[in-house]
Amino acid sequence: MSSIQDIAVKPEYEYLFKRPSWPLNFLKYLFEYYCRTVLSLYCPLTVYGRENIPEESFMFCSNHNSHMDVTILMSTSKEHFNQYSMIAAKDYWFDDKLKKFLTSIILTLIPIDRVRAGDGKLSITETVDLSRKFLAEGNRNLIYFPEGTRSLTGEMGRFKKGAAAFAINLGLPVVPVHIKGTHEALPKGRIFMKPTRITAMIGEPIYYDKSFDAAAYDGLDAKKAEDRAVAAMTQDIEDTIRRLGEVEHG
Repeated sequence: MSSIQDIAVKPEYEYLFKRPSWPLNFLKYLFEYYCRTVLSLYCPLTVYGRENIPEESFMFCSNHNSHMDVTILMSTSKEHFNQYSMIAAKDYWFDDKLKKFLTSIILTLIPIDRVRAGDGKLSITETVDLSRKFLAEGNRNLIYFPEGTRSLTGEMGRFKKGAAAFAINLGLPVVPVHIKGTHEALPKGRIFMKPTRITAMIGEPIYYDKSFDAAAYDGLDAKKAEDRAVAAMTQDIEDTIRRLGEVEHG
């Protein structure tokens, strides 16, 4: 495995590792203050299980109903928003110049291609390398929505395997979270938020070595063993978040 210093970065993604200019940094902090104010007064956020957030780098995974979800997750911890990056669809966030400009002000995004790699496409290896280098720049964390898109109904869909694959490759614990209220506050297709109480239930971290029985994979080649481990961890993450959504809390 290459060292962090040896990881090549395309010029368009160097922003991930550069200190932002003071005007951009000011806008980022202004956005963070706005979000925390909204989540205190307009859409009050209640967080359960904050003690489950580890001190080391981790990956937040949650159900996904709204663009609000990413700010909900960042707001559950006491870290500044600039300590987080979301794994985001390149075709949705980066190929549109206006969205790319707006998100550069608001949030740090690491691109992932949802289509097969080819000319001009970003490989999974490149996304993993960008994530690894981002994490190495301090005690930083990732956000990954395993459903891959926002729910139209508010019901949680089946999880894709990307989050578990990234967690395993990066050696990160997954912190599962179930969010309630964002589908009512700002569902897909709506522009303005509706005042709604929001809750975030945080579960205990899920570690790779707790997500599968290694002995069951004896005799398999490395690729098949990893595929089974990813599938097992994906199911573990999905089941845990569903259970968190069923917890009664006041």
